[in-house]
Amino acid sequence: PTYPVASQIWSAFRHLLRNHIHLLYSRHVDQLILCTIFGVCKMMKLVPEITFTKIVEVYRDLSRNSERIISHISLKANGKKCQTTGNIIHLYNQVYVPTMKKYLLHNKSLEASSLILKRCKADEKESLLGKRHLDDATRLENSFHQQINGTNIFLKSSTGGDKTHDKPAGVYEWDSMEPKTRVLYNFSRGSAKEIALINFTVRSTDRPYPNVKNITP
Repeated sequence: PTYPVASQIWSAFRHLLRNHIHLLYSRHVDQLILCTIFGVCKMMKLVPEITFTKIVEVYRDLSRNSERIISHISLKANGKKCQTTGNIIHLYNQVYVPTMKKYLLHNKSLEASSLILKRCKADEKESLLGKRHLDDATRLENSFHQQINGTNIFLKSSTGGDKTHDKPAGVYEWDSMEPKTRVLYNFSRGSAKEIALINFTVRSTDRPYPNVKNITP
């Protein structure tokens, strides 16, 4: 699903341009965009967390002048006394947050988008758990129906508390048969002649399939 993160970042940046244009004085526009990306992502509590370190790493890959833009920034703000230059984190903590704090904390659209994101993540987790349970069930089913290597013999274990052992010998659960099944043998009820047939087939898979009448236990 597409989350409303990007639209909220640009909404916050438009708010900055309309109401706090002074933040751009003596600064590069990218510096404020990076601060806005971090501020919005932090408020929306993205998982995995979007840290300033990650943002800076990506920005360095995109911009040739990234080091100058990230590390040498004017921190003067409305005549307040503070260090004159610093890095992008100093700018965020000392200048950006005091100015944009009210917007980030109380904007209704940002708050709604955060709730949407939280619900989407919960739905994703539920869907993933459902798929995982389905995969586990499929693996479990496959584990009860395995082919012996090099033969056309399949072993299928009974599941769900099968009580067919109470039935007379020779009576099978025919719904366990498949269209290509020629012989069905139950190890808890089968006769000696039938197990001899299974043994003969396993030992000589290249020979024609024998008739059960011609096999002696």
